[in-house]
Amino acid sequence: MRRPPAEPAPPDEPARRLAQQGIQLVQLVYADVLGVQKGLTLPVQQAAAAWDGGVRVDGASLEGFMRVEEREMRLRAGGEQVFVLPWEPGGRVAMVPAGIYTRDGRPFDGCPRERLQAAVRRLDGLGVAVELAFEMEFYLLRRRRGRPEVRVPDRTGYLDLSVRDAGEPVRQEIALALEGMGIVVESVHHAVAPAQHEIDLGWQPPLAAADHLLIARRAVYAVAERHGMHATLLPKPRAGTHGSGLHVRMRVRPAPGSGWSRAAVTRHWLAGLLHHARPLCAVTNPLVNSYKRLVPGFEAPVYVVWGRDTHAPLARLVAGWEAGELEWRAPDPCCHPYLALAVLLRAGADGLERRLEPPPPLEENVFELDPAEIAARGLEPLPGSLGEALDDMRLSGLVREALGDYLFSRYLEAKRTEWDIYRVQVHQWELDQYLPIF
Repeated sequence: MRRPPAEPAPPDEPARRLAQQGIQLVQLVYADVLGVQKGLTLPVQQAAAAWDGGVRVDGASLEGFMRVEEREMRLRAGGEQVFVLPWEPGGRVAMVPAGIYTRDGRPFDGCPRERLQAAVRRLDGLGVAVELAFEMEFYLLRRRRGRPEVRVPDRTGYLDLSVRDAGEPVRQEIALALEGMGIVVESVHHAVAPAQHEIDLGWQPPLAAADHLLIARRAVYAVAERHGMHATLLPKPRAGTHGSGLHVRMRVRPAPGSGWSRAAVTRHWLAGLLHHARPLCAVTNPLVNSYKRLVPGFEAPVYVVWGRDTHAPLARLVAGWEAGELEWRAPDPCCHPYLALAVLLRAGADGLERRLEPPPPLEENVFELDPAEIAARGLEPLPGSLGEALDDMRLSGLVREALGDYLFSRYLEAKRTEWDIYRVQVHQWELDQYLPIF
C-alpha cells in the first residue's frame, strides 16, 4: 500500500521552532549590491512572514535599487537554516540569510542570492556539481581613542602559538562561535604577518558556502568588538607586509550519467577560470585597496598562471586532475559572497561548455623571470588597479550574463564612481614625495 505524500511544512514552521527554542528576535540579513551586510530584526512572533510572503522594505533606499517600481520590495528567508548568534545575550537572537523579492513574489532581478542560484542551475544543466571552501584572512588591531591603530599589537607569525599573540583568544572564540552556529571550521591559526589571522571554513554547496561566509564575516567583527579590538578584512591595511586574501577552494565533479570524466571537468573548469581571470577581478577584488595586495613579494598572485607547486600562482591544482580540487587565490575577503561565487561558477561553466583547455602550468617562480621572458611566454598580468579591472569587466559578456543586466550596470556604476573619487584625490605620499622638490 502506497503512503500518501508528506504534507509540506507550513510557512510559519521555522518561526514556530525558533520560538520553541527560546529565540526572541530574528534578523533577516542580505548583502547589498556592494556586498555590505544589511537587514532588519523581527520579534519571533512576527517572523513567520519571513518564510511566507516576505517582509516589506523600501526598495528605493537599498543600495543599488533605485527605480520607482522598486519602491516596495520583500525580504524573504532564503531557507530553513538559521544561525543563533552566541555573542548576543542568552542566545536569543537568530540570523537568517534572505533573498530580495518583488511585491508580487518574484525573485528580484537585482537579488545577489538569486544570481548565485542561477549559476548553480546552469551547472546542474551541464551535469556538474561543485563544492566550495574558504581560507579567510583578516587583521585584528587595537583601538586608540576609539579608532583602530594600524600599528600591530603582536609580533608573532605563521602558525605561532604565543602568550604574546593578542589575537589568539579572539581567534579561538570566533571558531567556537561559528561551530556553535553549525558552520564547519577546519582550522584557525595565526597567519604570516603580525596581527594577521586565518579561518578555514569547511566544504559546502555554493549557496550554503556564501551564506556561511556572510555569517563568518559578521562573527569576526562581533567577537573582535567584544574583546575591544578592531577586525578588518581590508586586503592591504599596512604597506610593506602581507595582505589578506580569501582563497576559494573548489571541488568539481560530474554527476552520475553525465558523460564527463572528473579529469576533463577539472581541466575545462580551470581553463574557464583562467580565460576570464581579468574581468572576474572587478567582482572578486572589489576595492581600490584590493590591488595593493596583488603585487609581487607577498605571496599574492600577480599573473594569470597556474601550477601545482608554483610560487604565488593565481590557481593551484591541489592534487591530480582526477581529484578535482583547485584553489583560486585572487579574491579577497571584502568581495560580495554571492556575486563573487556567481562569476566564478559562470567562468567555470564556460570552460565546460566550450571544452576549453588550460595553458601549460608554470612551475618556476614567476617573479624570478625577467620581463623579456615573461613577454615571450605570453604571461598575462592581473589588473593593476580597480579602474583597470572595471574596464575589463565592462567588456565582459560573461560577467554581464553572470550578474544579469540590472546588477551588472548598478555594480559597474557604483564602482566606477568609487574609482573616480579615489583617483582625483591628492594623497599624503604625493605631497611628501613631490612637494619639497617641485
